[in-house]
Amino acid sequence: MNITNKLLYPIVTGVLFNACSSFNQNDFICTESIAEIETEKFIYSAYKTGIDNYRIKFKVITDVDTSDAFEIYMNDAFYSKEHSFHFKTSRDTLAI
Repeated sequence: MNITNKLLYPIVTGVLFNACSSFNQNDFICTESIAEIETEKFIYSAYKTGIDNYRIKFKVITDVDTSDAFEIYMNDAFYSKEHSFHFKTSRDTLAI
C-alpha cells in the first residue's frame, strides 16, 4: 500500500460519514408560529436530539423566502412540548 492510498482512504471515509444524513438525524417534534410582524412570520421547529436533549431552530418567513435566524440546544428541564415561547416586540426588535 503506497502513501496515496494511506492518505486517500481516511479522507474519503470521513467525507462519506459526514455527508450521510442518516448518522445525524433528529426526531422532529413540532413547528409552531411565534409571531407575525408586518410581512415577516417567525416560527420555531423542535427536534429531539437525544434522551433528554432538544434542538430548537428559529426561522423567519417572508413573502418569498425562509431564513434560519438561530438555533439553540436545551435539555428537558427547560423544554417540554407544552412549553411555548413568549415574545415581545419593541420598534423593530423581536425578543423571544
